[in-house]
Amino acid sequence: MEITLARALKLKNRLQSSIRSVAGDLEKYNSIVKDGTKEVDTRISLGEYDRVVDCLISLKVKIFVANVPVYEKILRLAETKSKIKVLRSLDTQHGKVVDTYRYSGSSEMIEYEANFRKADVDSIIRDLEDQVDQIQEELDKNNHMTHIEIDPINFGLKSIS
Repeated sequence: MEITLARALKLKNRLQSSIRSVAGDLEKYNSIVKDGTKEVDTRISLGEYDRVVDCLISLKVKIFVANVPVYEKILRLAETKSKIKVLRSLDTQHGKVVDTYRYSGSSEMIEYEANFRKADVDSIIRDLEDQVDQIQEELDKNNHMTHIEIDPINFGLKSIS
């Protein structure tokens, strides 16, 4: 069965969610009160966990291989988002400020000098966000145009033939 990368990414998220769910069952139901009702057979759950992890690994490999032509864009997107995060946390305080010390209650005038002022940082972030949007659009287009082959039975999908 052939699916788009966009669908494969959704399937990957579904598999990851399934793994979290099965792991939760393993943690919750492995040890129960003796002679209590066993709601989940954790031995079966562990087998299901392994099966879903194998499917996820297989799918991730197929996604990776299909993304090789755009991998630089994927990395550029991630690093641009990281840079935005750094810039958003940048202290842009500038000028004279009265600092009051929390415990002593005393205060003093401190003068700050910012290399990047708030307006500068906001402008840089806007430019970077435009870059993120452009890269994301290119990747979205790739995700809808690129196809991979999967075995629908392994992923619990109905074959559309």
